[in-house]
Amino acid sequence: MSNETEFKNYGSPETVAFSLFYLIAKSEGIVFEKGKPGVLANRKWILSSYAEALAVVRGSGSTPKTLTAAAESNPEPTTSANYSSDSQRQARKY
Repeated sequence: MSNETEFKNYGSPETVAFSLFYLIAKSEGIVFEKGKPGVLANRKWILSSYAEALAVVRGSGSTPKTLTAAAESNPEPTTSANYSSDSQRQARKY
C-alpha cells in the first residue's frame, strides 16, 4: 500500500506529520508563545521535530526500537516553573 493510499482519509503526509508534531509538543509541555506556561520551543526544536515526524510518517524515519531508546534516554520535560528566567528557558537544548 502506498503512502498516498494510506493517507487518503487523513490528508497529506505533511498534514499527518504536523498533527504528530503538535501532539508530541503538547505531550512534552512545549509551547510556541512567550508567556504561556511550559517550555518555549526554539527554532532548532521546531524544525528537527517536524522533520523527524515527517520522516516517521513517510516510513523513512526512526524505527520503534530507536524511538523507544530515545524516549528512555531523555529526562522528563521541565516546565517553566523550574526556570528562574526566560533566558534559562531559552537555553534549554533540544
